[in-house]
Amino acid sequence: MNEPQAGRGGGHPRGTARSAPSRSALVVRIVAAVPAVGEAAGAVVDVYRIGDSGAKAAWHDGFSKTATGDRGDRGDND
Repeated sequence: MNEPQAGRGGGHPRGTARSAPSRSALVVRIVAAVPAVGEAAGAVVDVYRIGDSGAKAAWHDGFSKTATGDRGDRGDND
């Protein structure tokens, strides 16, 4: 009934010897994945905030509402 079969991991009956290691491996993977996903989400938020603050710093009072250059033209220095 529970005779060893070729290619089945040493002939353990189905569902007994391999279920414990696979469950613990699954738990370890989940425990490792949850902080990794959280860390990745935090990195995305940091990149967004850094880019937003850089854009605000670059554009804050740094542009003119009129489209003229230093000489009163359109800014072309030809």
